[in-house]
Amino acid sequence: MLPSPQFPRSRSFAPLAFLGTLILALMWVSPGRAVDGRDFAGFYRVSNVIELGDTVRLTLTVRVFNYCDADVNAATITVQDSTDPATTYGAYAGSVSVRDHESVGLSAEFTISQQEYSGWQNAGTPALRIEYRDTAGNPVRRMVELAQGLLEEE
Repeated sequence: MLPSPQFPRSRSFAPLAFLGTLILALMWVSPGRAVDGRDFAGFYRVSNVIELGDTVRLTLTVRVFNYCDADVNAATITVQDSTDPATTYGAYAGSVSVRDHESVGLSAEFTISQQEYSGWQNAGTPALRIEYRDTAGNPVRRMVELAQGLLEEE
């Protein structure tokens, strides 16, 4: 069927052209600050694994990057159970400080449940939480988004 002179073919493409333009415009918009999102991300490596029946003792080495648009001082980084956040396996020793858009490397030994360790081996990742006070003194808690990766020796 030939296009009608009253309804040219180009009109049928107008919604698609608008959608394409909108998508391109959104791609160019700066995402800004990662509020409650990926304020902290990093890589991890597991080593020195000793299975002890229902538990596993291991060394968890991480490199945590700060993307929260502020320096973080005197923070605590804990390892939590990935399915039960009320269960904490321990914290990295001392307080942690990391400047904005920089990273910090940490390594410590933890004893975790066999179930948690199995999850890490099957596409799961450790659940790390960072806690600190912002410049106004307000308590801040954020999760650290981790991916398994190669880390240099600390």
